[in-house]
Amino acid sequence: MKTAFHKIKVAFLAVLLSLGMNSCQDWLTIFPEGELILEDYWKEGAHVEQVVASCYRSLIEPACIERMLVWGEVRSDNMVAGPNVGGDLRDVLDVNILTTNGYANWSSFYTVINFCNTVLLYAPGVVDIDNTYSINQLNAHRAEALAIRALCYFYLVRAFRDVPYITHPSVDGAEDFAMAKTEGHVILDSLILDLKEAKTYAQNNYGVSNVKHNKGRFTRQSIRALMADIYLWQGRYQECVDICREFHRENALLPLASQLRLIDADFMYTEVFNRGNSSESILELQFADDGITNSALNKLYGGGSSGASNSDLSAPSKSLDYSYGSMSAPFKITDVRWLSFVRGVGSGGYLFINKYVGTQPEQYDNIISYSIRGTTSNFILYRLSDIYLMEAEALNELGEAHLKQALSLVNKTYMRANPSLTDSLSIVDYGNVEAMRELVLLERQREFMFEGKRWFDLVRMVNKGEPIFKLTTIVRRKFNMEAGAEILAVSKMSKMDALYFPILQDEILSNELLEQNPFYQLEETSAKN
Repeated sequence: MKTAFHKIKVAFLAVLLSLGMNSCQDWLTIFPEGELILEDYWKEGAHVEQVVASCYRSLIEPACIERMLVWGEVRSDNMVAGPNVGGDLRDVLDVNILTTNGYANWSSFYTVINFCNTVLLYAPGVVDIDNTYSINQLNAHRAEALAIRALCYFYLVRAFRDVPYITHPSVDGAEDFAMAKTEGHVILDSLILDLKEAKTYAQNNYGVSNVKHNKGRFTRQSIRALMADIYLWQGRYQECVDICREFHRENALLPLASQLRLIDADFMYTEVFNRGNSSESILELQFADDGITNSALNKLYGGGSSGASNSDLSAPSKSLDYSYGSMSAPFKITDVRWLSFVRGVGSGGYLFINKYVGTQPEQYDNIISYSIRGTTSNFILYRLSDIYLMEAEALNELGEAHLKQALSLVNKTYMRANPSLTDSLSIVDYGNVEAMRELVLLERQREFMFEGKRWFDLVRMVNKGEPIFKLTTIVRRKFNMEAGAEILAVSKMSKMDALYFPILQDEILSNELLEQNPFYQLEETSAKN
């Protein structure tokens, strides 16, 4: 894997992070330190802390954030092109993904993995050198590295299915990283083992008042959330339920002021997506208004100085906007999420995305106004809604005996978002597994729209045995099916292998052990339509 890794040595030797802990920016700001890794580095616990910070800092690079959204959302029924969409992203939207597409480049995730592998290899030796660096501190740092690495591999498996599974670092560039792919299910089994170890040694918190670290670094609770997500993807439903319930038990043991809770509808958007690090947040990648901006979100959704008119992506009014009379619209007029998550149809007929990049809409005399936020936003990976809806999905898959429990969990997010309703969702309407499955999928779409989860939800739906025709039926709602290119796009999705990204052509050429993903063995030489 020379292409993915040959720059890692340069990056690793050229940058390390300041140990200063006074602010998020201190924790994540890069400072050049020269070639200090082996001969002069790893001498004290502070060095380990710095490289753990490097893991997080690499994870918030625009290349990672952009791929989290593109891999996890763009091909779904939630996304269509915006006014500024570029070639590679346009091809992803059109399901015309060639092996030269830039979004098939996985190197940013392997860079993070390499930092994690470096911590796991070299940190144990520091205990013998620095007598102030304890075994407990080492184990806590190892737990973070294992969890971050697991998160990265989970993204890669969901995007590519089978990928090279590398657990040792490239430091001096001499290692041969030509490796074959490992089957995705084997990788996920290994990740669960790593996360069980990490959960044992991770910190519960980083100090009650240190909100940015408690929400921005892996803790035992955020590790539980990641484990639940992997279990759900694997179809290990009882284990998913068990880890979610363990999460709830641990949350209930905290002082009331420290417990995670859903924020009331009136304040949800501002607290969760504007201010960030809310009382329902479990893990979110941290950015800072005074230094590290979330430029990937600004580019894709039109935040910052660029504004909505320059966004790469928009929402499909044809299928999402209930005001257009769409029978498939997931939101109804009582749901406050709709007006918070989108800005309404603007110039050119685009339905612009508001989530993350806009402020809470204001309404006067039935006129709703939106503003682009002047600050940068964190990127949320897990919040309490995830736990409720993952548990609901897993319970439902365990059989009809669990339908009432599943519905109760769905009602937590649904009723929060529909405060004007007096009656909750009724078991009379969702009295079998298939009906409840549809409800959970729909509620996940409503709750997590534009958060990088919808496409993964649809692929997971097919993986659990639903016909692929169901996925194409859902996605085709956003298309004008009179257009030949869009008909072709939907037809490509009818093949299971096409639901995953190709391996970048440069990786195939530089690593003779890599085999292209099956669908693209035929497609990679095709001309663009």
